[in-house]
Amino acid sequence: LSRMMEDKGGDLWLPLPTDEDEAEGYYRAIKTAMLLSDWTDELPDEKICERYAVGPGDVFGMVESINWLLHATSQLARMFVPKFFPQIAECEICMKNGIRRELLPLIRLRGIGRVRARRLFNNGMTTPEEIKKHPREDLVKILGQGIADQIFDQIEPKNKSTDTTRVNEERPAGGQSTLFRFG
Repeated sequence: LSRMMEDKGGDLWLPLPTDEDEAEGYYRAIKTAMLLSDWTDELPDEKICERYAVGPGDVFGMVESINWLLHATSQLARMFVPKFFPQIAECEICMKNGIRRELLPLIRLRGIGRVRARRLFNNGMTTPEEIKKHPREDLVKILGQGIADQIFDQIEPKNKSTDTTRVNEERPAGGQSTLFRFG
């Protein structure tokens, strides 16, 4: 705590209280901030639990609490200070997923979490556009066949032009023809 306060003391909004009872709460708040910072710096759960002497449920609870606060903050920003909304919304996504901002483009892909996003990023695939530039085999080596197929389906959707009259002709008689007409 002391090292962190020396390094980042200028970033702290409140000075260390002089009262011992208040100081304990202050240090607890600093410890929580450090834990959440380590979470978004992508430290493994086990390392965080060991470093702060907490259980996985404690980490989950802290992350959920801060996510609730960030979501509320983003909605208030959207209504009252729209210029801050994008930054707060990004922070909310980073906290929810435990990632740095550099992984935001990748985490938006279905099936990609913090670990897979970091693997892709470390292999030069920093955005969906960058993934498209690599052969499918590269992605398969990093993520496996199933996930690679799922990712390519998202970033290169197949053009499926459907003729609605043909679809309607193939429907068995007596089926629902529209959303509002049954039978």
